[in-house]
Amino acid sequence: MLIRRRSRFSQNLPGTMPKGERALLAHLSVEALPQITRKLPEHMRESVLDLADQIGSELGMRWSRAGTRGWTDEEFQNAIGERIGQLRAALPRRRSTGLDARLQWLGRTVDLDQLDVDILRHLVRARMFEPYSQLLQLFVNGPRVSNEVHIDVLAALLGKSAMTVHKRMEPGSALLSAGLVTDCRGGDWTASALALRIAQMPTNQPAKLAKGLLGSAPASTLNWDNFTHLGDLGELARKLVHESSRRRSGLNILLYGLPGTGKSEFARVLAQACGLYAVMVGATDEFGTEPERSERLGHLAICRSLVRRSSEHLLIVDEAEDLMIQPSFLASKHSKLYLNNLVERSTSPTIWIVNDHNLLGSAVLRRMTLAIEFRMPNRALRRKLVGEMVEQQRLSFEPAERDNLAAVQVAPAVLRNAVQAAAWTDRHASTALAAASSIARALGAEPNTLCGPAVRFDPSLCGADVDLEFLVSRLATARIPNWSLLASGPPGTGKSALARYIAGRLSMEVIEKRASDLLNMYVGNTEKAIAAAFREAADAQAMLIIDEADSLLRDRQQASRGWEVSMTNEMLTWMERATTPFVATTNLRESLDPATSRRFVFKIAFRWLDAPQARALFSHYFGERPPACLDRLDNLTPGDFALVARKARLLGEESAAVLTRMLEAESAAKPSAARAPMGFLPQAQARSAANAA
Repeated sequence: MLIRRRSRFSQNLPGTMPKGERALLAHLSVEALPQITRKLPEHMRESVLDLADQIGSELGMRWSRAGTRGWTDEEFQNAIGERIGQLRAALPRRRSTGLDARLQWLGRTVDLDQLDVDILRHLVRARMFEPYSQLLQLFVNGPRVSNEVHIDVLAALLGKSAMTVHKRMEPGSALLSAGLVTDCRGGDWTASALALRIAQMPTNQPAKLAKGLLGSAPASTLNWDNFTHLGDLGELARKLVHESSRRRSGLNILLYGLPGTGKSEFARVLAQACGLYAVMVGATDEFGTEPERSERLGHLAICRSLVRRSSEHLLIVDEAEDLMIQPSFLASKHSKLYLNNLVERSTSPTIWIVNDHNLLGSAVLRRMTLAIEFRMPNRALRRKLVGEMVEQQRLSFEPAERDNLAAVQVAPAVLRNAVQAAAWTDRHASTALAAASSIARALGAEPNTLCGPAVRFDPSLCGADVDLEFLVSRLATARIPNWSLLASGPPGTGKSALARYIAGRLSMEVIEKRASDLLNMYVGNTEKAIAAAFREAADAQAMLIIDEADSLLRDRQQASRGWEVSMTNEMLTWMERATTPFVATTNLRESLDPATSRRFVFKIAFRWLDAPQARALFSHYFGERPPACLDRLDNLTPGDFALVARKARLLGEESAAVLTRMLEAESAAKPSAARAPMGFLPQAQARSAANAA
């Protein structure tokens, strides 16, 4: 007898579920019932009969039945068989749905065979429609994790062996390579977010499906003129991309370098210059959030298939390290052959963008047609960029203010944000300078890179064995750019200040390194850091200053380890190759390798101040007439006067006598000064020392 029964199955069907999908779900449910009931435990019989009743309710049928307790297997099979027969008779005509059409298109795009498409159909529907997921869970005797399908269930639905289905899910298979399925472990699988994104697209037209997947990168705010500093390599990249698209052939170009130096912007500008659509591969998932690695790889495979015969697209793979370097905690690692093929299989011009190209390995790098390094732009280029940014924001920065902002050694992206910060607030140049300096400080920049005033230095107030002003004036007019200079002498005598002063006179950028910046605990890495420093200076056309150079130029005859010899060899080799001015400073000239003597064009020995220089500095810093006793201090340096001046400001001292005692204390603290005998000081000396401190 038919009865009215409210169906939970009907209630669970989403109201937005297409009519075709509802009918298909009924078909699949009826087909699944015989599979489910073959080896069904007794406690599941009630659930399966209830499912059959719910399917009948969806089809407009009603049954009445008693409980299944006490039923024999034969009684249960007869009851379920009768219902299955009635359900089959009531099923509507089965038709292909829009979801099926999209998945078939996807299969053709990435070369899936029909079995792969059928597997994907079940996994996608289990993730999209909860009732379908619940149905498949009955195959494994009870509820499991939602949206996941066991491989045995897929085998039963497809009429294949579990081994056959398993092979379609192995690493390197079409489904995994395209990033369409996800291994949930334990034999459970689910459709990936990328597959779900395609399945949920609101169209079945191939052109619109392709456009939805390819998308279009946002237009760059820059133009080709902003990248003229790339020189011949930039022009070569443009010609290669244009020719590759014309020939409809694959091409790989690597852009690498520090973050914020314009790699992604250049890629988009390159597409615009060649009249191509820029496709950002795997930038976001269907929810606009960061996709997983497998989804990015899948999106790359799909994009390659879609643009295989196109002459209108440029693929851009940003943060390509994520694709080429698999995390070590993943169980199934790709082989080197896989990574090599990832590059070699390009079907159209492709731009790969990374921060550290050393992570890719030589095998991948050899498969690139062109590699362009993006370094920190030099001061002249930053000045040009700042001018363009200020004009774009319609700000009225004075030339000196623009120079100060350009003096901060940060990437163009940081300068752009700093100028925007000023435009959004008080429109003052000081605001932009403060913003850029704050980022430079957070990135570990030296204090002298945070502001732009010229270095204050008076060569006549330094003790040296040469006429410093004469040397600087000649260097400022010299046409030979690759000279070198060794500045040696006690601390505080002005060695590094002289180097920066010369750079200012030459209007050159300064790249300053300490020995600690270059030394590395791993063998070979110090040599790499030395080479990188000289290359950076060459690319930026900047003066390279290395402080404490004695740590890198040790006498090889005194070396006890092989890496000490190779480190000195590397420094000597690059000193000969240098194409821009190079200045080294040291307090220990006697420890340098003898071969350094002929590598340095100029060698300056700084010494203590003579009496006239000390008196001149006393008047310069303190505005007082120097006392006669100052002439007795024969080991003072400009650094001593700067230190005492700072101490005096903090203590509020202005007396010439007190200032002189402070200088005496600095003089006595030096290793070269005569040491006082051990023991207690006389009361007068103790009071004088305390006042000086």
